[in-house]
Amino acid sequence: MKIDVFMMGLRHIHATQGGIETHVRHLANEMAAQGLNIAIAVRTRDFARSRRQTSGGFQPKGQRNGEDIGIGLARGHTTTETGTGLQRPLSPTAGDNNDAAAAIRIVPIWAPRIVALDAILHSLLCVFYAAITRPRIVHIHGIGPGLVTPIACLLGLTVVATHHGQDYQREKWGLVARAALRLGEWMQSKFATTIICVSRSLRDTLKNRYDRNYIYVPNGVHAPRELSSLAPLESLGLTPGAYILSVGRLVPEKRHGDLIDAFVAVEKIPDLKLVIVGEGKSRYADWLKRKAANAPNVVMAGYRGGKELEALYANALVFALPSSHEGLPIVLLEAMAHGCEIIVSDIAPHRELGFTSGRYHGVGDIPSLSARITNVALRGTLKGERCDWSSLLHHYRWSSVAQKTVEIFGSVDPRIGPSSSGKERALSMRAARPQVDPGDAGGSGASISKEPIHPYNHDWEQLRARNGSIAEHRSPDQLID
Repeated sequence: MKIDVFMMGLRHIHATQGGIETHVRHLANEMAAQGLNIAIAVRTRDFARSRRQTSGGFQPKGQRNGEDIGIGLARGHTTTETGTGLQRPLSPTAGDNNDAAAAIRIVPIWAPRIVALDAILHSLLCVFYAAITRPRIVHIHGIGPGLVTPIACLLGLTVVATHHGQDYQREKWGLVARAALRLGEWMQSKFATTIICVSRSLRDTLKNRYDRNYIYVPNGVHAPRELSSLAPLESLGLTPGAYILSVGRLVPEKRHGDLIDAFVAVEKIPDLKLVIVGEGKSRYADWLKRKAANAPNVVMAGYRGGKELEALYANALVFALPSSHEGLPIVLLEAMAHGCEIIVSDIAPHRELGFTSGRYHGVGDIPSLSARITNVALRGTLKGERCDWSSLLHHYRWSSVAQKTVEIFGSVDPRIGPSSSGKERALSMRAARPQVDPGDAGGSGASISKEPIHPYNHDWEQLRARNGSIAEHRSPDQLID
């Protein structure tokens, strides 16, 4: 089976708090649904660890583990080959849509355990694997793996890159790492056939810096399913509508410490709590946990995914993201989809979403952050309503993101796109599982199927009807690039 797109630049594909991993998981599933054959390179040890975490280490018997490529570097897995070893699907729709998942191949490739070398050597081995398998497109995610872009080109591979953010601005990196990341960005700009950016501000910055065209394709979000269980909240001692939520890795640029300080200074609201979802292994993460332990009503929830995280979103009063650096945060889009009130730092990727001024605060401005939490929390506590962001989020759907990405691939290689086999596969999948998404029908007013649908494919108008008050109105025309 010829590989249309070979994706690389991520650790693993299972449930994760990484933005690139989440992006690839959803994008791959949607592109497979459109008829593309996808291969995704992951790091062998992260793949094995994530499988243990999501499937209890189950190794299916009587099923082959994939095929060696002859150089002892990689073993390929499809979702059908690994059986329940991939119990957590590539995206929320893949578990109920085996036709889509069957077109996705997971390729664990070795990486060293030396922190300074694991990313670059893994990326290099991914390129060698691609040189052997000859995919039509090599899709590199992130600027770190961008260091191997010229090598991929020398080997005759066609490279499309997605720039997820200026990682050299992250506070955790030292001078050498930042220089390497900047070099990776430069190499992508000089050698990649096409480069995608997840935010408009990032696209404009890079256009000016490197004097070449960058294409804006944002991250996406699914309309959330309706949840009835409050067990995830009960396990953390939370009351619906009585907590502030923040989701993200425990790293300095997320500035959770600012959020804790601001929360402690908030005007006293009975039983209000702060919940921080995320994990990290660093001195900063240890410091943050100690800080939280000494602050009243602060809950460190660790990593949460799937229905647990959805329940936390769906019942949060406020979602706060005080970061100093982001690409286009998927967690923010997810919080909006669940009807959360929003408070975010005043950085360019957040400003793109066009919130009212009262929802922004300066990076590191703890009094401003505290005041906004107080105002929003008091207003939300009195009204008890959810926000409706559906008119804005209509343009951040994974199906639309994948469609535009496939169009970009097709412009690079005409063999990718609406081939006859792809059309037949897509039509058979639609017949097997009707979906409600009038937006994908080009606004033609497609009828709503009465057949059961996967909960992540709710029409955004259904979400609008289900939510409470409308917090913000934006004309869709204002959001079109």
